[in-house]
Amino acid sequence: MNLLFVFLKNVKEPERSKLTTIHPRGTMGVVWDLINEQTELPEIDKQKILSSTGITVAHLDKITSELLGKCYHAIFGDDEIALLDYLSSRVSMNKLFYAALPRYLKQITTSRDTAQKTAFVKRILDMIQENMPLVYRENKMIKELSEKYISLHGAKTKKDAEYFISCRRLLHDMEQLFASFEFHDRKEEIEKRIESLPAPDPSYSTTSLIEYYKLRLYFYQASYKHEEGLAFAQNALKSIPEDTDPDIRRDILRIELKANEFMYFTSRFDAAFERYHRLMTVTAASDIPDFFYHQTKYLQLAMITGHMDAATQVFDRLFAGYGSRMKDLMLVRDVITYVKFCILKNDYDRAFEFLQLGFEKNFKAAYFQYELELRNLQVAYFYLSGQQDVALQNCRKHVKFLRNNGYNSANSTYPGYYGLIKVFFDSTGNKELSPRFQKIYDTYQKGSYAIYGMLLARMRYMH
Repeated sequence: MNLLFVFLKNVKEPERSKLTTIHPRGTMGVVWDLINEQTELPEIDKQKILSSTGITVAHLDKITSELLGKCYHAIFGDDEIALLDYLSSRVSMNKLFYAALPRYLKQITTSRDTAQKTAFVKRILDMIQENMPLVYRENKMIKELSEKYISLHGAKTKKDAEYFISCRRLLHDMEQLFASFEFHDRKEEIEKRIESLPAPDPSYSTTSLIEYYKLRLYFYQASYKHEEGLAFAQNALKSIPEDTDPDIRRDILRIELKANEFMYFTSRFDAAFERYHRLMTVTAASDIPDFFYHQTKYLQLAMITGHMDAATQVFDRLFAGYGSRMKDLMLVRDVITYVKFCILKNDYDRAFEFLQLGFEKNFKAAYFQYELELRNLQVAYFYLSGQQDVALQNCRKHVKFLRNNGYNSANSTYPGYYGLIKVFFDSTGNKELSPRFQKIYDTYQKGSYAIYGMLLARMRYMH
């Protein structure tokens, strides 16, 4: 894989425009032009470059390495943190992050004092944790950086550093278990590991204190202990000391947003929307790594509480940022949220258009949760747009899909969504539900199910 080719193929504006300052000459200039011409190709045509220039593979690799360095300097100057943050934040460039990292680690080892080295290593650990999807986090590199972080601390702060790394490793382990659907089978084991951690020592840094809070909050969310999570988040916010450090302020904001999320999960919709609206519209919110995750929650709450004007403003900003490539750049998560918005606004043509886009982006049901939501919305679209027979056909198909993935009415509420829709169709004016279906219906009026509860209510009473 040629890293320069990967970079040029994936770099977007406004960074791309800064590359116009690069004017290499001679053979390097020819290589530069040839690679830029190939960026629309799936893979680099290395043989064409070798034939055009008459150089060896080793020489080509040396030239492209130098050119990549020029690209980095043209965009980021000497700011290695900005460069590494950029590379770690883009899945298409994660390989470039790992390729560039050893050079900068070597540089800081020889040119910085201990405090600067420690801050740099901590920042890199944060980039891997916060910027990268789990599948792109290299465990070997995380281990090396963790050991380096601890080694940079002296006798007085070593236990603090070890405590921080213990919390971070356990958080990473939980994320891996959750992603592989093993968390609930091993929840007791994880809880014991968390409980075996002593409470943070009063002498520990605020950084370690916050890492402990993040660990506990993730456990409460993964365990669906939302009331406990809310109480813990609220108490955590009271116990964090005042600090002007921007990284600490950012983490405090993230805990505030997590508290809002727990309010959403516990059906405190109006209060959660009000707090989200206040926090998500400040400049600092856009700088946190999970901004778009919380923006989705904010959008859901805006729709649940009837603040469609607030949702419209968010979508307008999103679409303006995408420009003419909106459909190419939208994530499945955002497509799904937009489909909900369209259905609630009775814009069925637009809803159908983006439903199709969602299925295309989640090809072969790559992400189960997204597939489940798309199928729920597909049935709601057909039913509410007057195509109830198609909706019922899809209900049967989707129940089979759930059964094939291990979900049935005995162990999950998911099939109940489709069961309710069939009951609504068969009711012919009778709006009463059996106790079993009333319980399912009530479940869909709460927490993160609530938008589907709104759609079910529309289907229930549309006749």
